[in-house]
Amino acid sequence: MKVYTPSVTWNISRKGARYRQASALVLSVPKSGRTWFRVMLSKYLSLHFGEQLDIGGYDETSTVLPNILYSHEIWSHRMTSSVRRRLLGFYICPESALLDKPVMVVHRDPRDVLVSLYFHARKRSRRLFQGSIAELVRDKERGAAAMVAVMNAWRERLSGKSDVLWIAYAELHSRPEALLTAAVALLGLDPNPEFVHQAIDFSRFDNMRKLENQGGLGKGFLSPRNAADPESFKVRSGVVGGYGKHLAAEDLIYIDRVLQDLDPFFGYSVSVERDSSPS
Repeated sequence: MKVYTPSVTWNISRKGARYRQASALVLSVPKSGRTWFRVMLSKYLSLHFGEQLDIGGYDETSTVLPNILYSHEIWSHRMTSSVRRRLLGFYICPESALLDKPVMVVHRDPRDVLVSLYFHARKRSRRLFQGSIAELVRDKERGAAAMVAVMNAWRERLSGKSDVLWIAYAELHSRPEALLTAAVALLGLDPNPEFVHQAIDFSRFDNMRKLENQGGLGKGFLSPRNAADPESFKVRSGVVGGYGKHLAAEDLIYIDRVLQDLDPFFGYSVSVERDSSPS
């Protein structure tokens, strides 16, 4: 099983303090559905505490809402080109902090992630990716093999930890109430079923897309790069198994081979039924 091991295990940057002070951590590979879950959970917390909705995440001045730090963690560490940030461990969550607080990991079928990541890299990234989707799938820095190694690393580091919630993107579709209720309970709160229902309704794909089309949500967190191009939206597709529309047969064969190294816990080691229905 391939596992990515960071070159450093410390964090002596200002972000290290944020990891230690946060109430909880939410980790994910980019484009795994974290934005959807983030809006859902943030809406619940705003209802629960009677505060204005803010999906900005960690705020060191917050004294009311749980301070949740959303991070791509070791994915960002391996992607950064900054030698200084690497040496500081800028993106790394110190082991003591990781084991000391509730952790949620949002994960998604790497095939769907790769498609979404490709459109992000082509349409939204500050440094636009100029290659083909086949090239991104095989890219050493952010392709299928990199994704597998990072997911395995989180699984290994969190093994045996009791206060961890593994949130599958497909299950956010099929049983969002159960996952949001579990997330709220993990934060030490008493879940309110009505607030859960309202938060899920608010975070529906069509509503999030409408909010993004109107120019943003929570300090511009959701905003399209080009409103005339649907593929440039942060909320781009919202489907499970839609990768078949974009990946060639040889790409799928390559990815399936790579997925043999993914921890079976995630359930993505074999091809899944393709579903192009909207969320």
